[in-house]
Amino acid sequence: MNSLPAVDRDLPIIEYRGKLWTPNEILRQIESNPEDPVSKALQSMLEKRMFGASGNAWKIAKTRLIELIQKHPTVWYLYSIEKPILTAEERKKEIMEETPFGRKLIELELRRLQRQVMKF
Repeated sequence: MNSLPAVDRDLPIIEYRGKLWTPNEILRQIESNPEDPVSKALQSMLEKRMFGASGNAWKIAKTRLIELIQKHPTVWYLYSIEKPILTAEERKKEIMEETPFGRKLIELELRRLQRQVMKF
């Protein structure tokens, strides 16, 4: 957990039972009730590095970007790709509509997520 950048600790990394879970939520769940079936399932998913294993890696990456823009609209240092300067709302719209530029951002976030997972 400590190896993750602070900004990533509150962005989803796993989908379980239709809910997207952040590292902080997973940690709280496991610490509060380690014997709970949900805690055990999340712990198992973490240990097996099952991020996006349910086929929802794209959804997770897209959600992460939208949340990142909402929580930190001025933080855009994660990506350096050629595109005219866009406002946070314009970036969010590109991502939500999955325009070619939005899809490129989602693909980059998916790769960034995978790199982060390897450290986790």
